[in-house]
Amino acid sequence: MEHYFDEIFGMFDYADLYKSMINRIDNGVFVEIGSLYGKSAVYMGVEITNACKDIQLHCVDSWSFDVLDLRENHPMNEYMTNRITGEDVFTKFKKNITPVSNIVGYHKLDSVKASSLFNDRSVDFVFIDGDHSYVGCLNDILAWLPKVKIGGYIAGHDFNDPTQPGVTDAVYQVLGKEAITTSVRCWIYHNV
Repeated sequence: MEHYFDEIFGMFDYADLYKSMINRIDNGVFVEIGSLYGKSAVYMGVEITNACKDIQLHCVDSWSFDVLDLRENHPMNEYMTNRITGEDVFTKFKKNITPVSNIVGYHKLDSVKASSLFNDRSVDFVFIDGDHSYVGCLNDILAWLPKVKIGGYIAGHDFNDPTQPGVTDAVYQVLGKEAITTSVRCWIYHNV
């Protein structure tokens, strides 16, 4: 299992953040908003297994590209247009998480709707990498922040990324300077 992730995917740019969360928490609930093919979810599942932690990871994604930002200059535009569908990606996601399915579950829902499945103050770590628009990221933060335990963490990707300015604006609007930059293009907030 240890090398499954590297064989399938290679690395991604927030592995250090995921590892630090696993190191901080022995048992609990993690939520990943925006899972696409499951690359980071599989990484997290393998790391949880290797660390012998009792952590459950819930992946939340609509696996629908209806709201994907495909404006002409968006970095994903050329890749996504006429190449794959959300259902193609969801099928691949389910296949990819198979080796860690005892730790990694999924909710094929809009992020805000999925937040209602979790009690307030029940989640140890939420990672947001879903809708990168200002409104989408703002709604994700507002929906999931009440779900984070006191002492837990909420974080996200594409922070201070000039191609995704809505993410940074939304983070600062809700969390102000309490949200700090960590890792490459990531932000984190400790809910104390």
